[in-house]
Amino acid sequence: MASSGPPPLEVYLLSSLRKRNALEVDALRPVVESYLRILFDKTLLRKECSQLDKRTKALAEEKETLKRELLHKDENEGKAAMAEKLTRKNAELGEEVLQSYKENARIAQELAAKVSEVTTLREDSDRYLTERDKLQLTVSELGERNKELLTQVEEERSTTRVLHVELDTVSQEKKECEQRCEQAKAENAKLVEVLLEMKEKEAERMNAANDYYDSVVSNANLQAARRMGAAQSGAGAIDGDWQDMDASDFAVGVPKMVKHLLPEAHAGACQACSFSNKGTLLATGGADQVIKVWEPKKGAASSTLQGTLGSVLDLEFTPDDGFLVAAGADGALRMWSVDTGRSKHTLTGHKDKVHSVSFGANESKKCVSGGQDRTIRIWDLVKGYCVQTIACGSTCFSVCMGQNGSFVYSGHFDGSVRVWDFRTGSLEKQLPSLHGSQVSSVCVSPVSDRYLVSAGRDNCVKVVDTVTFETVHTLESPSFKTAGAKAVPCISPDDAYVACGSTTGAVCVWSTRTGTVDTELKKHKQGVLACAWNPSAAMIASTDQKGDLIIWD
Repeated sequence: MASSGPPPLEVYLLSSLRKRNALEVDALRPVVESYLRILFDKTLLRKECSQLDKRTKALAEEKETLKRELLHKDENEGKAAMAEKLTRKNAELGEEVLQSYKENARIAQELAAKVSEVTTLREDSDRYLTERDKLQLTVSELGERNKELLTQVEEERSTTRVLHVELDTVSQEKKECEQRCEQAKAENAKLVEVLLEMKEKEAERMNAANDYYDSVVSNANLQAARRMGAAQSGAGAIDGDWQDMDASDFAVGVPKMVKHLLPEAHAGACQACSFSNKGTLLATGGADQVIKVWEPKKGAASSTLQGTLGSVLDLEFTPDDGFLVAAGADGALRMWSVDTGRSKHTLTGHKDKVHSVSFGANESKKCVSGGQDRTIRIWDLVKGYCVQTIACGSTCFSVCMGQNGSFVYSGHFDGSVRVWDFRTGSLEKQLPSLHGSQVSSVCVSPVSDRYLVSAGRDNCVKVVDTVTFETVHTLESPSFKTAGAKAVPCISPDDAYVACGSTTGAVCVWSTRTGTVDTELKKHKQGVLACAWNPSAAMIASTDQKGDLIIWD
């Protein structure tokens, strides 16, 4: 049995119109019937008046005839009585005619009033008919609209049924995903425990390796001193042999003198410099939107890379030295082939300046960048797009990937240094207020990840142990000032020294063992913005606000 419900709209409207029409017709029916009766009575009265007129005329003629007969003839008393009788009768008929005229006038007035009422009623009826036609048209249109709405309602009901089915399916999938998530959390907790154990073991192995490395460096220094003494006691002709000896035969020392002074290497401030991983090339970039690749031994530019639309703020070679990636003030990163100088990718996604870019030691297919838009982004350099975005909550001035590729270190506007998991993007550690002002740059030990070094605008450099995250040294000097300027530190390949430029024009070199200044390299005439240590020699490159490049050896 069909469910009861409200009647359709058209049926309701038609019923309402019929009720209204019946009400109006029933109200006018007595008036119309009275009008018809009046018309019928009027017709009868007209006929009766016409007969009375004829009779009156006949009596008048008869009266005149009698008068003439009375005037010309002597009539008897009988005729006189007859004439008197006819006169009285004529008077009576005249009175009846007068009453008939009065009645006829009254009926005519009533008829006129009824005619006026009928006219008004006819006009109202015409108006009602017009309104009825309009309402019928509206009912028809509403009927069509109702059919359309019913069709839409049916479609919506069908869609709702389908969505309910899909919702049930999704809910079931959600429950399954939650179960898998709980299982994954449990497995992750176990993996974290295993990872912590492995990290402790790795720290022990690293400490043992550092001790072994220190002993090897000491032995190498001793052997080098012995060879130097033997060479001096000989004929003194060792120049050719000295030039042919590889730098790896000696412990990395601190450069003391200028090897190459290249004034105005860039037209404007030079804010970035970086050695290739083999140490055979040096790249610099500055406010002139140009990147230059140098041969550090010769002090000559080997190529110039074009294409940036803003100042170059940072750059770095890929681990295989095949490509060079630069971060710019135009909000993009660009990638060039070192051999051909051709652009391979333009990486867009940051909403503002890109301050920094970095690679892991064994990760040539991905890089990490930090920007003014308070995000850290990880890029796929094979496909050329961003694969992960990390919201870091504060402007990121510098990023650096650890050599093992597991962690990303970042320095921020709020003075803190943060440590991120490279694979998941989760925050692993935060060093709040490591500096009293903005952190302009961070870097880690180039081989062992032993030290995390950060430079801030509070006139000091911090050396932090990457295992305990405790501050090992706070490096300061009367000649070292960074307030209001960018400072980019670098670490020697053997972790023994840290170098950083100052607004005074000096490059200060500290010992990581003692935390004291070892050397101050003074040749720049303006503030030093960036410096880099050659990974295979005792060579430092530094650039300043004027655009000068100095290679120290």
